Amino acid sequence: MSKKLFAAALILSFAVLAFAAPQDVIGGKVLPATDGLGTTPVEGGSVSWASAPKAIPNGWYWMYDNAETGPPFSVPSVPGLPSFEDITSDGNKLAPYNDQPYKYTLPDSFWYYGYWYEPGDHLYISPDGWVSLDPAASAGFPDPPTASPPFPVTDPPNAIMAALWQDMNPTQTPEPTCDTNRVYHRYTAMPSELIVQWYKTQGHANTRTYDFELSLSMGGQLMLMTEGECGVVFSFHFIHFLYNTSSDGWTADGGKTGIENQSGERGIYYQGTLNDGRVIRAGYKRIFKHDVQAYVFLSPATTVLRFTDIQPKLIVRNIGEETEHFPVTFDIYDEDDNSLVYHFNVSVNNLLPGEYDTIVGPCWTPGELYPSPDTHSYRKVAFSLLDRDECKHNDTLVDTSIVHCDGWLTPYAWNIADFPNAVAFRMYRMATSFDMNNGTYVLGGRVFMGWRDPNNPMYSDVPPRLEVWASQNGCGGVPNGSYSLGGGNYIGPAEWLKWHPIIFDKAVWVSTADPGNFWMACANSLDPGASIFVGWLPYLGMSPPPALSSCHTAYYPGRSGYWRTPNGASGPSSYFRWGGMYARYHTHPIEPLTHLGFSPMPAPPCYYELAHDLTCYSMEQPASEYVEADVAITPNLAIANIGLQTEPDADFFTVGFIAVEEETSDTAFHETSLVSGPLEQGDTIYATTAPWTPEGLCDEYDPFVYYELIGYVLLGRVGPDYSDHCPYNDTIRRNVTCLLSHDVGVIDMTWPELPDEEPDVYYPGSKITVTATVENFGINSEHDVEVRLEVRDVDSNDVELFHALKSIPFINWRGNEMGDPYTVDVTFPTYDVANDHRQKLECRTELLNDACPDDDKEVREINTGIAETPAGLPFALDAITPNPFVGSTTISFAVPATVSVSLKVYDITGKLVTTLVSGNQAPGHHSVVWNGTDDLGRSVAQGIYLVRMDAASFSATKKVVLY
Repeated sequence: MSKKLFAAALILSFAVLAFAAPQDVIGGKVLPATDGLGTTPVEGGSVSWASAPKAIPNGWYWMYDNAETGPPFSVPSVPGLPSFEDITSDGNKLAPYNDQPYKYTLPDSFWYYGYWYEPGDHLYISPDGWVSLDPAASAGFPDPPTASPPFPVTDPPNAIMAALWQDMNPTQTPEPTCDTNRVYHRYTAMPSELIVQWYKTQGHANTRTYDFELSLSMGGQLMLMTEGECGVVFSFHFIHFLYNTSSDGWTADGGKTGIENQSGERGIYYQGTLNDGRVIRAGYKRIFKHDVQAYVFLSPATTVLRFTDIQPKLIVRNIGEETEHFPVTFDIYDEDDNSLVYHFNVSVNNLLPGEYDTIVGPCWTPGELYPSPDTHSYRKVAFSLLDRDECKHNDTLVDTSIVHCDGWLTPYAWNIADFPNAVAFRMYRMATSFDMNNGTYVLGGRVFMGWRDPNNPMYSDVPPRLEVWASQNGCGGVPNGSYSLGGGNYIGPAEWLKWHPIIFDKAVWVSTADPGNFWMACANSLDPGASIFVGWLPYLGMSPPPALSSCHTAYYPGRSGYWRTPNGASGPSSYFRWGGMYARYHTHPIEPLTHLGFSPMPAPPCYYELAHDLTCYSMEQPASEYVEADVAITPNLAIANIGLQTEPDADFFTVGFIAVEEETSDTAFHETSLVSGPLEQGDTIYATTAPWTPEGLCDEYDPFVYYELIGYVLLGRVGPDYSDHCPYNDTIRRNVTCLLSHDVGVIDMTWPELPDEEPDVYYPGSKITVTATVENFGINSEHDVEVRLEVRDVDSNDVELFHALKSIPFINWRGNEMGDPYTVDVTFPTYDVANDHRQKLECRTELLNDACPDDDKEVREINTGIAETPAGLPFALDAITPNPFVGSTTISFAVPATVSVSLKVYDITGKLVTTLVSGNQAPGHHSVVWNGTDDLGRSVAQGIYLVRMDAASFSATKKVVLY
């Protein structure tokens, strides 16, 4: 198979090497690379790959220029060459400026010819057109070597990088009146880059001027690709020479261009022609004479289908310099019991240097999804067996496949991307790439929207939408290499810090290459000039971020990019930019809802039936997270055909709806209906069952019923033929809370006046100003709700001492769209304590059609000597509603007496997240709201948390789930 066919895969392989393989370190420094035999590597004379025709790549340092189509190798992928950048306005002048090199202190690490130069080491910048890492360079050396070739030369200075080494004289136009004929330098931290510019420097004893520069790509070990004991195989510590203008031609003074190592025994020199606009890159790549490897698995891929044969395929490659013959082994292990379930041997013959071969084995059948509590996974192991291989570290390839086909959501390859300067640019689209061979149906997806400052003009109030794009050039050009296929469902501008599911009107078929990919973008379609801002990795608990992946042509790989438009521009005239290395904490969290989230699909001679796949992907009714007691609902389920055949394959298929009461796990309702076809590929229908009537609950403490609702579609029997190949996307679930039609009640009573004597003694004439908190437990908003306060003398046969009546004009319900509160505080006129008898204060609501009078009132007592209300009330950590929750949840608890209460939230590791209550609480029922933040007000990640209550000798813990 050709190199061109596997270009995208090649990028991925080296990305894995760059971040997965360990470095050999002694004393904090990386060991110099060797030839694998413990000897010093040999350059093989003067090597330059810039000359035409290109020499066969023979390793170590290489060089090419912008007159060529690219570097003299295909892997790894490298970014395009930079352009000359004038730094005279923001760079630093060399000072004092004389005819001697400037001793510059390195701000970051630089790897050069097997050695690390670290922050604090010195680089000598000469006005004569070169820089050197050799301390001997401080002596000057204005004249380049007279030897032919000029590099390498053992005479000092060594460790030199010469952009244009020739005798120049800055003293011809001395300081301070001159801004030309001098040297500037500038360092930037992101990316870590040092630029040195020789700005209109003059030749010695003449007036010829030259404007050129050198740049060094700096940084740590992430910029090195290593292969274990084989050492460094590639470095992104590039050296760039860039040439702007010269007054009399670039060869007028006989300058020399090249690099050499620390001893001057190895190096390369530029053999091309310098001219205005010329850019030269030099870098390090190691090649072994004998080196083959099991390179990449074509199949099984990350996911495989249960009971569906697939043909294992493996690419091997020869990255050495000799034609090779060698055996290859391909094994698959069931990770549930570590048993060997597949074994295949083959011999590879006459594999030429730089070529690839595809190994194809007999068919293999994965098992069911869950043989154990964990997801069923298989470990793939392939290794090449060349006896004379000089780098055996890369001979073995290991990866995992899981039995799955879940399209909601396709396994997401988290990506790293930078975020541009919003003052200069506005976002039009922010996109994420997904691998998919040949094509797939996309039903929609979800977008995680990040934090937003409504007062900052860079964040637009224009609601974005989700789009799907088909890529025409694999990981290449966008947008000219892509086209938009569809999109839908705007996201409201106030909806942030959460996932937003977005369903298209119908499934969209996205055709891709093999191998190929497609894009999903969060787009500001209504206002192309406005900014959009999607989520960051830390909000999803992704810190540190996962490993990076392919489809990117910069120093580090990634999967995302954005269209950005200069201010003042409009429409999609903006240009595309890959996400990159500048800010590692940014990402574009977009996930697609697709058909069979795996590739490649089974093909002859293994399983060859076109896939059947129906999905129940949305519950249209009930649509809300709340339902009303005793009001019938007709379940309505969205069913889509995202397979490759018209359905049904028999006479009909089944759609079902189940309601399970969560408290008891009892099935409260289960009905099915039969649906006939035809349902064409990509089409959606809405299927109903018999109506369901939810049942409510009247309870003093928790007047709600919690249901889990399940919608599903059944296409056929288990097995590869005439059935649903992907049963895992057949079911949709939703949790709802059933509320009574009308139900309000008092949940708390407080007053600010402290007792005259602890714990609850109030002298006659003392004042008590009661505030009652009223909650609407029902599903309807209420008007003119009356709330009454009565004070009775318990020691005098409950004779009434005081009463007051207040009215609440309006109280909303908990599911209202405006986010209005569903509790109201009512403050009554002040009560002057009548006597020193035991007294009962009772607040209650009086709603004419209240369906649950049990939760209407709260009672407190004074002058009891021992606070106790109501009689027999126990300690309790009552309810957490809703649970699971998005946004906020209410935690209820009760205490029988005035006591110190601690209510805290912990994560599942036992780490304290936040303290909700700490201090004395009055007897009775209480509630507190947790909005999913920690003690610093920062949003916490989705997951399971533990709520713990401690009061006196009482302790209780309950689980809560944050979505």
